[in-house]
Amino acid sequence: MNEAMRRGTLIILSTLLVVGVFLFFHRDPWLPVHIISPGQGPAFSDDGDLLSLRTAVEKQLHWLESKPKDTTMQLGDEEVPITLLHSSLAHLSIFLRSRPTSGQLAAFLRDNYDVFQAGGRKGKRGRELLVTAYYEPVFKGDLQKTDTAIWPIYQLPEKMPPGMKSHGLSRRDIELFGHLKGQELAWLNDPFDAYLLHVQGSGKICRPDGSLFTVRYAGNNGLEYMSLGKLFVDEKILPLEKVNIPAIRKWLAEHPEEQQRMFFHNPRYIFFKKGNPGNPEGSNGVELTPGRSIAIDPAILPTGSLGFIRTRMPKVENDRLNGWYETSRLVFPQDVGAAIKGAGRVDLFLGSGDVAEKTAQVMKEPGRLYFLFWRDKGKLKER
Repeated sequence: MNEAMRRGTLIILSTLLVVGVFLFFHRDPWLPVHIISPGQGPAFSDDGDLLSLRTAVEKQLHWLESKPKDTTMQLGDEEVPITLLHSSLAHLSIFLRSRPTSGQLAAFLRDNYDVFQAGGRKGKRGRELLVTAYYEPVFKGDLQKTDTAIWPIYQLPEKMPPGMKSHGLSRRDIELFGHLKGQELAWLNDPFDAYLLHVQGSGKICRPDGSLFTVRYAGNNGLEYMSLGKLFVDEKILPLEKVNIPAIRKWLAEHPEEQQRMFFHNPRYIFFKKGNPGNPEGSNGVELTPGRSIAIDPAILPTGSLGFIRTRMPKVENDRLNGWYETSRLVFPQDVGAAIKGAGRVDLFLGSGDVAEKTAQVMKEPGRLYFLFWRDKGKLKER
């Protein structure tokens, strides 16, 4: 093949590639949610246990029943009546009383529900989104400042210094200048633990005598959340695929002189209150169910709904990561997160304990998220 023919062939192939990409995205333009044609949805296999499913359904129903009947939830550009959400869960609740097999559950969902898919991240094929996980951490500390417990967390301030407001003080303001001195709720042994408690929003503090003190989210300073992981990528400290909690902890331990600067990158600050034992509550006040509750962006996706997720999760055995496995299950949007924005992000709650912690710390996987609505209770407008 001479040079002219070779160049001509390359031009043709390049043109076909560009046209193919254009046609693909023109055929399937990005939307925050997409309706799925009957028979084209996922296989609704659920690898979670039936008890946790029934528990999550009943909690979700109880919350829906507490809302006014004219309430609506957002589904992309459309508003979904809360009565449809309630009906979707009520029918599932009745069906679950028969203790169905996994196959029977999948058939019930396929035959009776309309399915919508979250749009995922723009530019990702298959409407793929990013799935992360969160957990309720247990950190060492105490209720008083000691030789080891020196990093405070604060309760929501009732009064601020003259001329200052509780909303607007940055993390740097609070931690450097002692504006909230005297309003400490507890103290932690490690500065990164204290930072992570702000990210998780709730947790337990293990005191020297082994007793646990539960702290829950009480409010924030109103400033924007800035990701510490993104800072590590932007400063080329770690590549994106290697950014996780253990890697960040290791780097900070090796560079203690950089800790304060890195933490202050995130001006958002969380205030805490004493909480009751048990799982934490989501943003809607519902107690979260490990492996079933998720955090989404309620400005686009419907909180209070019935969801279904497919993704890959790390397998933690004997305190070590031992491969990955595919998972799919029904889930329930009951929480929000400062970093969970748009139709391309979802955060799965895993509970507490070592396995939940180690799983959540490395969970950063592609996945797909669907929403199910009872078919006989009105059709949503096709798009």
